Amino acid sequence: MTTVSTSADQRPAGQQIGRQTLGKQIRDRLREDILFARLRPHSSLTQSEVCERFGVSRPPVRDAFAALVAEGFLVGNDSGKVEVAVISAESLLDSYQVQGMLHGFATARLCTLIGDEELDQLSELHHAMASCEAEPSRYGELNQRFHSSINHMAKSRTLITALRVVATIPQTWALQFPDATRRATEEHSAILEAVAHRDADTAEAIQRDHIAQAGRDLVDYLRNIGVPLR
Repeated sequence: MTTVSTSADQRPAGQQIGRQTLGKQIRDRLREDILFARLRPHSSLTQSEVCERFGVSRPPVRDAFAALVAEGFLVGNDSGKVEVAVISAESLLDSYQVQGMLHGFATARLCTLIGDEELDQLSELHHAMASCEAEPSRYGELNQRFHSSINHMAKSRTLITALRVVATIPQTWALQFPDATRRATEEHSAILEAVAHRDADTAEAIQRDHIAQAGRDLVDYLRNIGVPLR
């Protein structure tokens, strides 16, 4: 049975992992560390090290390793262990392009389904975001709710499943950009206007480009802070 230590002196502060979906939480934390080169390319990573870091048993760590190998963030080496992969800029851009297509599809579909109540909900989220552009953490939370609401309002289980597969990149990097919230607010406004006019083609195009631009921003940011990309 997987256990989580509750003693604060058994692992570094800030490294605690909760009991829910341990494998996913560990996977997400390691993926972010790899993406931002806190775990350096070609460095070895063992299950025992990760178990000790997070205070967990092997099964969730094994699950996290398997998922990260499948995603291309870890690779197997000749010793049978795993090592940190060199991230491909093209793969990151592709990920956001695919996400943009799916988000765009959801937004276009929403244009044929949305009612006044749903439109009001999205407008309220948008106005809340516009009022907290100087609060990146709060803005990020509302931004996630805005896009998630659009996707769920599109009423496609297949779409949601597909997004869960491809939307693997952590979004905390976006908080590093001073102009990111301002530009996102402007693009959200344009998306909402197109949705309100039931203009599916325009809404889809703006949403697709909105997500794809986030991928380009991410690649530029990683290069600017010296993360090695291939």
